Amino acid sequence: MKRFSYFLLFPLLILLAYVQIIVMPTIKLINGHADIFLIFVIAWALQEKGLPVWFPAIVGGLIISLVSAVPLFIPMVIYLFITLFARLIRSRIWQMPILAMLTTTLVGSLLSAILTLLVLQFNGYNLPWRLTMNSVILPSTLLNLMLSLPVYLLVTDFGQFALVWANPVEQNRT
Repeated sequence: MKRFSYFLLFPLLILLAYVQIIVMPTIKLINGHADIFLIFVIAWALQEKGLPVWFPAIVGGLIISLVSAVPLFIPMVIYLFITLFARLIRSRIWQMPILAMLTTTLVGSLLSAILTLLVLQFNGYNLPWRLTMNSVILPSTLLNLMLSLPVYLLVTDFGQFALVWANPVEQNRT
């Protein structure tokens, strides 16, 4: 049975939070920016069995909730839902992981942006739908789609490394 060490994943989540906060706002398309943490959670959820798919969604959601201006627990709810959606997609389209990654990234990006917009409007911010959709949501979704394939490849390699590191093969002594 494969086991996984959370000691490898937790520092990576902290590093991703720093990248999300510091680097991603500098990469803009109109007024939208990529959500690297969302892309990571999706790519991680699409990996093989043996990896803890819910841990990044919960811990990552808590970290992003604490450091972002989005109302508390909205990122965690989004990441948990997207993880569930990614696992369902993976079970249906398992022969084409790239298609699953792109589909889940599209759905996750739109869901995240629209849910955040609704919560902000509920909290009293007056954000016009058309302008927000054209200048923030659609550009952010496009950036997420462009970053999804490189992130998927990196996460796949890291997941395989983590499983090999956590489950070393004992050499036979003859």
